[in-house]
Amino acid sequence: MRFLSCLLFAAMTVSSVALLSCNKEKAKDTTGPDITLHAPEEGEKLVINNPNGVHLSVDFVDRGGLQSYSVDIHAAFDGHKHDANVKGEELTSVRAEDTEEAFSYKGSWNFEGKLTSAHVHQHEIKILEKDGKKIKPGKYHFGIYAVDKNGNQSHIYRNIELVKKDEHAHETEAHFHVHRMPTKDVFEYTNLITVILEGHSEADPVKSIRVMLLPPDLVGKSEAEWQAAATPEKCFAVMGEVLDKNEKELELEATIMLGEKCDNAGGEKKGKLLAWKPGKYIIYAVGETVGGKKFYLPVSKAKVIEVKEK
Repeated sequence: MRFLSCLLFAAMTVSSVALLSCNKEKAKDTTGPDITLHAPEEGEKLVINNPNGVHLSVDFVDRGGLQSYSVDIHAAFDGHKHDANVKGEELTSVRAEDTEEAFSYKGSWNFEGKLTSAHVHQHEIKILEKDGKKIKPGKYHFGIYAVDKNGNQSHIYRNIELVKKDEHAHETEAHFHVHRMPTKDVFEYTNLITVILEGHSEADPVKSIRVMLLPPDLVGKSEAEWQAAATPEKCFAVMGEVLDKNEKELELEATIMLGEKCDNAGGEKKGKLLAWKPGKYIIYAVGETVGGKKFYLPVSKAKVIEVKEK
């Protein structure tokens, strides 16, 4: 009897071990990292020969740990597409007689330590012409790949456009060049909004530039009313500002998270308190030269966005 009991116990033990083994196999991580690409946005135009580089903002999450990420940029002149399982194709559709060559880029970075989530914000990728060879403007694909500690990979692609820097003669008066505005019109709370622009003035250098959100009650109003509200006290939120400079070309990257209680004036988590409400807001900018001349972002280049609660 005791022999049968031991035999039964042994069988149950083997079964339990086998069951645990199966459960372990089922729990094996086979999924690549989650990727949330904030910038560049779908359809964004990136300026060729911008020395400040591409604004890359992306979040990665993987419960098994993050290993590395990489970026792939290649031409999409032939209209090819990418799905969730297809790696980026190489350059196509460039004729030998073309004086311009398609741009391509591949770069990779490792995550340090045992990270299960990471936010990457960098400007290391530069779209620069070299050795006298011109870059062919047009439609391109921008891909992000991520690999976790178990070797699982995932990726996403965006359609972007490479464009030449505005080559017309510079205005003599101080003015703005917009390098990046949001391409979408509707945002939810916790979404990030990033604007990159440059104040330019030859004879009277730029002292300061400021990017801000004007409140919903100014949507549809006159440009004079926009300009009157373009101060830290009257605007809804200061997204970012650069002060006390003396430069012919002064660039600013300004970012704000919708729903935050404070704006960005004075640094992170500082500035005036914000009372967000759903509605339309205006992304606007003002600059000032060393001589005290103020200049404003033209209405045609300003951006009206709509903010919705989640």
